[in-house]
Amino acid sequence: MTQSIEVKFRQMGARADVIALGFDGQTRQTFRLAGVTAHDWEDMDVGPGPDAELTYLYLGDIGGSRSSIVVNRVPEPAVTGAGGITDLGGTQQITARYPDGSHNAEAMAVGADGTIYVFTKAATTRAYAIPYPQPTSGVVTMQLIAAGALGEKVDVSGADIRPDGRALIVRGYRNAWTWPIVLGEPMSTTLQRTPCTTNTFRDEVQGEAIGFLGNDGSYMSTGEDVHPPIREYTL
Repeated sequence: MTQSIEVKFRQMGARADVIALGFDGQTRQTFRLAGVTAHDWEDMDVGPGPDAELTYLYLGDIGGSRSSIVVNRVPEPAVTGAGGITDLGGTQQITARYPDGSHNAEAMAVGADGTIYVFTKAATTRAYAIPYPQPTSGVVTMQLIAAGALGEKVDVSGADIRPDGRALIVRGYRNAWTWPIVLGEPMSTTLQRTPCTTNTFRDEVQGEAIGFLGNDGSYMSTGEDVHPPIREYTL
């Protein structure tokens, strides 16, 4: 299991903070992305990047109705337990516009090949792709790859792709859905299949976070409450 599983982020005003949590719920270390302003961070993932020897955190500034989004990519830091705030340098910003107007999104996932996927929160969920390698200057146009994959009136609030790239999980406030991924298959094809309903989150208050713990299918979820429980599930 990579240490990124323990990393969560928060948005405090304009501070771009990433907080590493232990499985006991205690803060292990706080990181700040130097020179970055947080507007409406909604989701994060870990994935490959420009240096094949490193893993990267992808932090999605994607919330609110907007015509373009920003994804911050930074090398995944080592969690040493240092006190105070540790500044992180080397952040790359990927700015991408929707091809069809403005959308609100709260769910983002990164594939094993580095492609970024964004899922909108609307009456009909739309999925967009930002293929790897993404430019870190200028604005790239996202690709619409699916519309209506989850039917109607699903408040999509989080997503993740298993570290080995072989499964996608997307959640709403009350349910989650999984798709097996055939490696090398376009995500647009994957999303044409009927997903498995994975779980019902009966008592999470505005559940918005979900993430695989490894390649065995186990995952964690939590909600936007004061001291919310973080639960572990197994598919």
